[in-house]
Amino acid sequence: MTLRAAADGSTLRAEFDATSWAAWTLALFTVAAHALMFAGGSLGPWLLPAAGAGAALLRRPQPPTIGLLASGICLAAAAMIAYGAVATTDRIWDGFTTWTANARRLALDGTLRHPWFVDRDVYVSARGYPLLQPALLAQTMQWLGERGGRLLFVGIWAAMVAGLARGLQQSGLAPRLRDGAVVGLALVPAFVEGGEGGADSGYADLLVAAVLLHAAVAVAGNRALAAALAGVALPLCKAEGAMLAMILVAVASLAGRRRAALGLATGAAIALALWTPVQQQLLAPGGALTTAHALRPLAPLAIAGVGVALRRVPLWIGLVVVAAVAAGLAASGAFGNSSIGRTAQRLASLDLDWSAMPRILGRLAIELLSPREVGFTFVVLAVTGCLAARRRRLGDAAPLLAAIALGLVAIVAFVASKPGDQLDGFLRHGVGRYLSQWLGVAWLACGLMWAKMATATPPRAIAPHDGGR
Repeated sequence: MTLRAAADGSTLRAEFDATSWAAWTLALFTVAAHALMFAGGSLGPWLLPAAGAGAALLRRPQPPTIGLLASGICLAAAAMIAYGAVATTDRIWDGFTTWTANARRLALDGTLRHPWFVDRDVYVSARGYPLLQPALLAQTMQWLGERGGRLLFVGIWAAMVAGLARGLQQSGLAPRLRDGAVVGLALVPAFVEGGEGGADSGYADLLVAAVLLHAAVAVAGNRALAAALAGVALPLCKAEGAMLAMILVAVASLAGRRRAALGLATGAAIALALWTPVQQQLLAPGGALTTAHALRPLAPLAIAGVGVALRRVPLWIGLVVVAAVAAGLAASGAFGNSSIGRTAQRLASLDLDWSAMPRILGRLAIELLSPREVGFTFVVLAVTGCLAARRRRLGDAAPLLAAIALGLVAIVAFVASKPGDQLDGFLRHGVGRYLSQWLGVAWLACGLMWAKMATATPPRAIAPHDGGR
């Protein structure tokens, strides 16, 4: 059984069964928290427990089934992350200047009325960054203190690993192979080790990776509800979250995953509709929303609609048209205050240092092959992909492979759009973190291809009396 086959004939009950308690909790918290921010309300410490309780009414918590050895390895990795998270506070720049700094202010009274947020004379290194992770961290800080609250990162990591195990379990992958993929993700050094962007670093790349993985499971299975839950959170995890959501929307719609594409686009549109006025107040307190701001929530829906309409044309034509639509939205100013908008504007004007492209591509290749950063994730993915492609057994992994490829192109374009005085910093510290966001999706794609190849049967010879049937 494949993920897609299970979903195509699904009922509403089956859609609910395909979701997880963690996905419901995050989606409910995300919508409630941003609605309160928009209304000027307070994110009291009750909000996250209430979201968890509400999610339990919709989907009972149910851990995935993995083997004893894999469970022990995952527990050991979780213990390492927990120790790193509580041993010290943030050790890396963006962790303590942006993500945790915002969480500390939100933990005071749960509102955006602190001068840190509203006073333009207060220096904030990344004013207007998404506030989903700071809001979550502020909740756990209010219950467990500043250091204890950092156990949130262990929970996010566990939700990512469990999401992979659950997705591969639904695909029918053999238990041993499923455990291998889960262990492969659990032991990726980029998250387990205490470096920049690690699970205990305070950066938001782990949250992006977890939500992106859940979105990829929904795309592979063509599930609307699960896609919508992930779509609500993805644009609010990090500045590039909207771009990642639109990449998945594009590949899902062009690959015929219409339910997942529309679900993900709807969720992302809701997220951007909630976030846009809040971000505008953070960037320009008292400023009015413009027409360009109003276009932002329509972007994922527009891409989904165009992609569904073009799903029967050659893939490269569909990608070109979808890219043109996305570029037009960015050029309209709808993403003017975001990384995707600034990158699109630099690309459109060809204001790039093309001489730096070999360095960028070289750094990306190093990070893709680095055992100290990503383990053997992308080596396994490349070998598995070549074998599956030769046997024509890509199956449900095909749109995920396309998404990863587009993600790599986006990383190159984003780094190339940076001014020369920032390029070295992004090459040293940015490429690896952006790549880490795709680690869960990569292992999911590997597992889906393994499942497809394991169930493949050789073609039966056609006997004369079969009439060519």
